[in-house]
Amino acid sequence: MGNFLPRAFAPVPRLLAWVSLAEAHNRKVSMTAQPFSRLAHVRQMSAYNTWMNNKLYVAAASLPAADVVADRKAFFGSIQATLGHIAVADTIWLQRFATHPAHYASLQSLRGLPVQRDLGAQPFADLAALAAHRHSLDHMIEAWAAEVTETDLDHALEYVNTRGDSFRKPYFFLVMHFFNHQTHHRGQVTTLLTQTGVDVGSTDLSTLIADV
Repeated sequence: MGNFLPRAFAPVPRLLAWVSLAEAHNRKVSMTAQPFSRLAHVRQMSAYNTWMNNKLYVAAASLPAADVVADRKAFFGSIQATLGHIAVADTIWLQRFATHPAHYASLQSLRGLPVQRDLGAQPFADLAALAAHRHSLDHMIEAWAAEVTETDLDHALEYVNTRGDSFRKPYFFLVMHFFNHQTHHRGQVTTLLTQTGVDVGSTDLSTLIADV
């Protein structure tokens, strides 16, 4: 496990800056009003992913370490374990996306790496290490979203899941699953943070959608 996630990402020139919890509540990344397209949706969800992860990690970092790793009887137990699962699953899906014939430059570092089979794996010792990886991962997701084209989304992607089962499914809908999975588990983290008394603020996608 030691050579899986950490080596997948080279240092990046831009990392999301840590902000205060109050600033995270108010920070917005508004999407410019534009005609709807599948591609616009992919890029909007990428921005939403970055925005929400920043808020959740800032909120989690405001807690004592013991509270972050405490088993709260969620599906993956703790706040940190749930955040870790999102990172592991994101990486697995990006490895699958890296096999697309478009050969995305942003996903080059993932090609040929071992695929994690344990969806509950926790490759990072503490929240700080996981947060640093999350920053790099979100940068990769934004770069990948900027590369995707409408034509790419028509492709049927073949992949093997963590149990060894083979599938061939429309790429666009797999991308939608990728973002939906993140949102699902971030909702669990939001609940766990609320139980500790931490308010993460607005989590609505509509917050980022510009008026028309």
